[in-house]
Amino acid sequence: MSDKSKNMRKGNHAARLAAIQALYQIEQSGLSIDHVVSEYLDHRLHVDPQQKEAFKVNKKLFEEIVRATFQNQDKIDGFIKQSLPKDCTLERIASVLRVILRAGCGEFLMDKDLVAAVIINEYINVTREFFSSREPGFVNGILDHIAHTLGLKMKDEPEARVKDYKKEYNTSGVPNWEDEGGAS
Repeated sequence: MSDKSKNMRKGNHAARLAAIQALYQIEQSGLSIDHVVSEYLDHRLHVDPQQKEAFKVNKKLFEEIVRATFQNQDKIDGFIKQSLPKDCTLERIASVLRVILRAGCGEFLMDKDLVAAVIINEYINVTREFFSSREPGFVNGILDHIAHTLGLKMKDEPEARVKDYKKEYNTSGVPNWEDEGGAS
């Protein structure tokens, strides 16, 4: 992986982490989304030139996640509630964990063509920055359930390849010769 690609991934991770922090700030303080987004963009998301491994935070991704999550919060909360274990309520989940789940769902809603497994993995890694116990597994389970509910693709495999495979092979992986008038 090239240095540019590594820095881009770090910039995307930093954007997601900052989005979690901004959404948490909005929830806890009651400040407006515009105020918090402006504060982050103007003051908090700058690269320190003295850092050895400086990378740019993906500011566009940061803002898209925050806005998509905030604007769709009622819908997102509905998805989360449907995915929770029966003995758990959204209100009982730690605030940071709740914001992580919301941001992951917000990102799901931003682009239906995304690869959900990649996004889920990103939010598992973000969760590990806040928690070290069972919470990353909890985030994995909830976001995976929601991604399947939304019908998101889980692998980076073009739909055409999947359809071609299904057409050419039966469920046991044996070539399907009948469709082409081949051997019986």
